[in-house]
Amino acid sequence: DITSIVRDAVSQVYHKVRYVEQYDESDVTHLRAEGMLRQSSKLQTGTSVSIRPIADFTISGRISQFDRNIESTSSAAHGMGNFGEGLSRTDISASIDSSSRLSRIAVSFQVYDTSGISIPGKFGASAEVGFAKNGVDIGFAIFGNGFGYGSQATAMHGRHLALQMMAELSVVQIIGRTLTVPYWRIGSVQKIFEADRLVTSEWQRQYASMGPLLIPFMQSQCIACGDNSVMVTGQMDAQTQAALDRFADKFGVKNRSYPNYEMFKALEMHRLLDRGAASAAWAAYGAYKGGSRPVAMPQTARPAAPRPEPRSAPSSPANGGPAATPTAQPDVAKPLEGLL
Repeated sequence: DITSIVRDAVSQVYHKVRYVEQYDESDVTHLRAEGMLRQSSKLQTGTSVSIRPIADFTISGRISQFDRNIESTSSAAHGMGNFGEGLSRTDISASIDSSSRLSRIAVSFQVYDTSGISIPGKFGASAEVGFAKNGVDIGFAIFGNGFGYGSQATAMHGRHLALQMMAELSVVQIIGRTLTVPYWRIGSVQKIFEADRLVTSEWQRQYASMGPLLIPFMQSQCIACGDNSVMVTGQMDAQTQAALDRFADKFGVKNRSYPNYEMFKALEMHRLLDRGAASAAWAAYGAYKGGSRPVAMPQTARPAAPRPEPRSAPSSPANGGPAATPTAQPDVAKPLEGLL
């Protein structure tokens, strides 16, 4: 049963993950009975039914292959001798043996969304597990009173460790595909993963469907890639143009007519593996979608409330057009430097 291994792997990704146990038949019967009691006019009770939330994703899987001895080799040598006569006679025996076995283990997973529809693609991994043993055993017998000495060196890649490793890599793949992030950057030196066509095709679909939100999203991509000078304004301003040019030089993007999918893909591919940069990018993009004024990533590590700016607030993505200039409001968001 690899359920606990998969749970541990998912829990390592983010501490706010919550698990929802599946209902069994006794749960369903219990909920129906309590519901009938609550609705009954004869019995007015204070019972309450706790309904479990619907899980966002369901992962099911199994060990799909477990071949213990695909290949096995062994060799052994034994020798014995004696020297001396009478009370000085000594017998010596020695043996040397070595063996190795090769096993293959594979895991396979399926991922379902809230409607029970499986997410496309194959999830899983396979590994070959080697077991090697080299032993040297030497025994002495002197005067009929025996003592022995044994030494054994064993190198083993345990099957449990192999299952744990494959489960963790599979969870990386599952989360990468469901959230359409470039998970293949993990283990890039060892080339564990290849670029996933399902993820890149989803990027292309998102690019084609974003409409008026494309420019502000690419501005948030610049923030996620480490450029603190960009503000999410929804306009291709000078700061955004300069940032895109710098990233085009860095990532080898040939097309300089922004926005374009080549630049969109490059920015999505090279987001910093930094939680602070990601949070700032999403906060700025969310503020734009909410209709508030432009938000930029702070220049310093210590966050401060944004100062008021004279420019008008960008429009909400629902109407797509320019928003009217908001009426003057008292500034209640004061800088925090003096309060800390």
